[in-house]
Amino acid sequence: MAWNAGGGGFDIDSAGNTFTVSQNLGAGGALTKTGAGTLVLSGTNIYTGGTNINGGTLVAGANNNLGATSGGLNFNGGTLRLSSAFDNARAVTLGAGGGTIETAAGNSTFLVRSPVQAR
Repeated sequence: MAWNAGGGGFDIDSAGNTFTVSQNLGAGGALTKTGAGTLVLSGTNIYTGGTNINGGTLVAGANNNLGATSGGLNFNGGTLRLSSAFDNARAVTLGAGGGTIETAAGNSTFLVRSPVQAR
């Protein structure tokens, strides 16, 4: 785990491991999730560089868990698990590794209010 003024990354390397960040993450950079494990974001995050899900699972229950809406949501091999329903006002990009959006017991929705791009 590394977080600084330029953003940072969380590499939770084992599928059985879960790391929860309840603090508010602020900075100008991006958040990048790698590794097979699970990262839970529950703070009101204001980082502006976007959220990159490159492996494992990232859990969010609110739009503001994913940083400022000016930053994109980028999938390249990981899963976004929703713990509740919310609208997404940020750009969504699917990289070559693809990605998954998983809803909580089928009761959550993820409304995307911007174009989805594939790269």
